Amino acid sequence: MDEAAERPSYMVMIDQYFAVYQRRRRRLVSGEAPKRVNGNRPMHAREWRAYQNRMNDEPACERAERYRRMIQDNGYHSIRALARDIGEDHSRIARVLKVLDLPESILAALRDHSEDVRVRAHFTEKRLRQMVMKSRSEAAILREIAQVRSSHP
Repeated sequence: MDEAAERPSYMVMIDQYFAVYQRRRRRLVSGEAPKRVNGNRPMHAREWRAYQNRMNDEPACERAERYRRMIQDNGYHSIRALARDIGEDHSRIARVLKVLDLPESILAALRDHSEDVRVRAHFTEKRLRQMVMKSRSEAAILREIAQVRSSHP
């Protein structure tokens, strides 16, 4: 079996970011380290995939704000520079950041109700981007959020 495939990746905590060393490449990833991982032991691929799945469940508005904070705090001059450092596609980051073009009151309402499963399932990243493109009225979107919250499964 290939020696590189047998070696697990390693993780080192750096403030609110952590570095992942895998196949001799370093990546800074924002967020919290997986629960079962400390900086002193190798990380197994299964734990890393589970952590990535949890990060993908993050609401679109929170992910967009996280990307914006990373760009501002780390002094990235472009979305491509951020994408290169975190190992994601630049077009995906640009699409996620498009969500921030929604009015602040809508983003606040989505943040307030981010724990509601129905709201999270209804207001996907794609749907939020469509709302930005169609320039729907703020009142109509807020009504839709209220309707989704009050609907019974």
